[in-house]
Amino acid sequence: MIPFSWIDGVELIKVLLRHRRTVHTGAGDYEVRPVVFVHLLGSDGEGWGECVALARPTYTEEYADGALAVLEGVLVPMLMECWSARGYLTATQVGECLHRIRGHPMSKMALEMAVLDIELKTAKLSLADRLGGTRKRVEVGAVVGINTDEKGLLSEVAVLVEKGYRRVKMKIMPGFDVCPTRKVREEFPDLQLQVDANGSYTTSQIPELIALDTLSLSLLEQPFADDDLLSHAELRKVMSTPICLDESIRSVNDVHLAIALGACDSLCVKPGRVGGYLSAVAIHDVCVGAGMPVWCGGMYETAVARSANVSLASLPGFSLPSDLEAPSDYLEVDVAEMLEVRYGEIDVPTSYGLPVWPDEDILMQVATERRWIPVKKQ
Repeated sequence: MIPFSWIDGVELIKVLLRHRRTVHTGAGDYEVRPVVFVHLLGSDGEGWGECVALARPTYTEEYADGALAVLEGVLVPMLMECWSARGYLTATQVGECLHRIRGHPMSKMALEMAVLDIELKTAKLSLADRLGGTRKRVEVGAVVGINTDEKGLLSEVAVLVEKGYRRVKMKIMPGFDVCPTRKVREEFPDLQLQVDANGSYTTSQIPELIALDTLSLSLLEQPFADDDLLSHAELRKVMSTPICLDESIRSVNDVHLAIALGACDSLCVKPGRVGGYLSAVAIHDVCVGAGMPVWCGGMYETAVARSANVSLASLPGFSLPSDLEAPSDYLEVDVAEMLEVRYGEIDVPTSYGLPVWPDEDILMQVATERRWIPVKKQ
């Protein structure tokens, strides 16, 4: 790939968006969606990246305010030092430059994304082409949170089905699992339905999970804690519903271990959770080699990261519908316009670089902090 040779500086922009309705999950509830954007300016243009960390460290250890702090205080200065020492920078080198810093994959992803954006525009390549995408359209799935009101839950699913989504994922947790899922299944017998526990169960609750086997689910996602692969492997022996891992997978090594233990039938791949799009491709490749299907999960991103995820989902191993519903379905205001979802599918973007950038006029309205980090002159 073509490196770029000069960095003027990096602007960090934190925005605060609101969900259309409170999102209830087994890992916590969310009313607002803070997002940190990385805006990189260099000699070859500008690039954008989105950090997908949530408001609180309930999904993983990362959260938006912490991401803003580590980007400003550690990661951006380190990346600039790396660039200054080499005189150029490529997206592949971002991970190499930051490997000494433990964790913070979502913050690292945002920087890699911004560098990729400039790199691809310079090389006149789409993100799908860079990652190895092979499809022109990908199938889209949608998500509904925990809704204890039966009529409200069925209404939410009905709206998504009317919009053309053929796969819906329900959030579940202990006490909200078999009964509501059965209601949805009875109302929508032909719907491709899967459930996500966000690690909220323990092994003492295996009987409740096994009861889900009667509901013809496409998969059960992350029933146990992220560090408990052995319990997932044991559950897989007694359940007929396929087991999918999400929070447990943060690296290629985690994938190898999960496969060796027989802990899952499929994987949910989230670029933010694994440190970026290039790491996501490496995990995809391992799964393809093992014959394991994957799909792209969602983090309630804006259209910036979600459109980029469409490009990732165009890779051949992403054979299951991905969480790529339009952000307008869950955000009151978005910073960019998402490509249209039609009949449960979405076109893979072909434009050079990232498919969409934030709209500056909207950023002015929703930004709560803007921090400029200039390059230190040598």
